[in-house]
Parts: sequence; C-alpha cells; structure tokens
Amino acid sequence: MAFHAEGSLRKFVGVKVDDNMVDPSCYTAEAGSVIVTLNEDYLNTLSLGKHTLTVVYTDGEAVTSFEIVESFEDGSGSEGGSESGSGSESDTGSGNDTGSSGGSASGSGSGNSSSNTQAPTTGDRNHLGFWTVMLCISGSVMIMMKKKKQ
Repeated sequence: MAFHAEGSLRKFVGVKVDDNMVDPSCYTAEAGSVIVTLNEDYLNTLSLGKHTLTVVYTDGEAVTSFEIVESFEDGSGSEGGSESGSGSESDTGSGNDTGSSGGSASGSGSGNSSSNTQAPTTGDRNHLGFWTVMLCISGSVMIMMKKKKQ
C-alpha cells in the first residue's frame, strides 16, 4: 500500500501507524515529494479496521487514514488494504526551518485491496448552464449598446 505525502524527502524522519513508530525495514520511502510504501508483511500484522498513518518530518507531520479489510477474492480470507483518503497536516516543528513539509497525504491500495470508487469533492465545478446564460446576457447587452449608438 503506497501513500504520497507532500514534503521534502530530505526532511523525512519516519512513519508512524496508530501513533507507533514503524521500523524502517517495514516500508520504503522514495522521492516524488515522499512516497511511502508499507510492506505486505507489515500490513498483515495490522488488525482489520481503520488505522492512522503519519509521515513525520523535521518540521511537521502529514496524517491520513486507511483501512484494512478482509479480502474475499480468493476465498482464503487474507487481509487486504483499502485507502480512505482524508489527509491533513499538523505542524509540530520547532520553527527553526524556513521550509514547510507540506501537509497532505494520500494513499492508494495495491495487490488484493479494494479501493474507494467515489471521487472526492474538490469544489471545482463548472456550471455550464450559468455561464451559457451569462454569455447570452452579455451578448444581448453588447448588441443593444451598439444599436443605441447608431
């Protein structure tokens, strides 16, 4: 299961799951902001249900949650992961650093995980009907002004 956290890899300190530091052998951290991938062996040690993942930086933390669900794909009842979004940042740094770690984290399941298919609400909605009406009104005003000048 991979998580993408906004922040510099050079400020990366470690990873916590449910407020417990995770041994570095249980995950990989790569550049691209910071991409943390939890090993499957580590995921198998987690209980079913919701968990909190915290990416720790020298100047703050990025927090998200994920869920371990039971997989019924192969009938064996093995565990799989399902990411459930919701990233936030809490700055607990000392204030000595001028940079910021950013503070959002997002994850994506892999392997035999089931993912949330509902798109997040971003607030970026284009109301085509509204803009069409506005275009017609402004065009009508321009035509009336042109006729009035003649």
